[in-house]
Amino acid sequence: MTRTGTLTLWNDVFLRTKPGAAAKLAAIDPAKVGSVAVIKHAALGDLVLCRPFLREVRRHFPAARLTLGLSSNYQRGAPLDLVDGAHVVQRGLPWRAALANFRELGAQDIIFDLTATARSRWLVLLNRPGLAVGLAGSRLDGRLYDIAVPRTGFKYEAESFLDLLGAVGLETAWPPDFALPAVPRPQPAAYVAYFTTASTPGKCWSVDRFVALVTSMAAARPDLDHVVLAGLADWELATAAQLTAALAGVPRARVAGPEADLFAWIGSAALVVSNDTGARNLAIAAGVPTVGLFFDSPPFRYLPRFGRHQALFCAGRAQPSAAEAQAAALRILGD
Repeated sequence: MTRTGTLTLWNDVFLRTKPGAAAKLAAIDPAKVGSVAVIKHAALGDLVLCRPFLREVRRHFPAARLTLGLSSNYQRGAPLDLVDGAHVVQRGLPWRAALANFRELGAQDIIFDLTATARSRWLVLLNRPGLAVGLAGSRLDGRLYDIAVPRTGFKYEAESFLDLLGAVGLETAWPPDFALPAVPRPQPAAYVAYFTTASTPGKCWSVDRFVALVTSMAAARPDLDHVVLAGLADWELATAAQLTAALAGVPRARVAGPEADLFAWIGSAALVVSNDTGARNLAIAAGVPTVGLFFDSPPFRYLPRFGRHQALFCAGRAQPSAAEAQAAALRILGD
């Protein structure tokens, strides 16, 4: 259990720290910190994954005004219910306006940078927090942040975020608490949800494999509905149209259009089968079992060690087969 009073820099040879970082931490009483900013410029999936971090910041810094740093092109799913306010970096501004926009974040007692990009580093540099803690992504980070925390692609991303709190001596709950708001169930009947697209086409399992999977799952589990969820981009809608035509006549299988409430459909599913995308991260946060299909991005970064989840991946980054996906899905549904 964390003792209250001050923050602590532990002797970890992998941390990069500025001279005087230990003394700076020792002078900070978490109960008296007045302002904390957490920067996370990312899309839906990573915004969902930072929810446990925000919950822990609120717990350890109870008097602080908590600000979430966002990017104007990625705000869907932003956990605004967990913060007091947001600062949005507006993309595409002329450089003078961009600098003014960055400075709007304002002075902070502590900034935690969960992004480690050029934009997030500018926010830290221009707003000069009392303490800056960030994920290490550049050799210069040891000069920018008081504490730069190494990250790995072989651990669940939500846990990597929590490492920033461990680096200043604060314990965190296990398993991570996402505290997603409750949403209405979209239909009474139980169902499996399938999300067939992702942020880029290169991360998407082939349409023919999804057709084969949904068709075989509908035959193997006729007691369940099988609902394919469509993405929002034009190319995702084209994929949904292909699936609609291919699945016509398959009992209890259908494609839900882009107007469907993604949060509701994902959060109430018996199982979610998905590419590496925000829909799967949303399911994990909601406590819904998942089968993740990986062949482009590192599977271990999005494979939690809690809950009922499987990441399917093959040697040589080949796409898993429909039969492998079905076996994993039926195994989890049978648990």
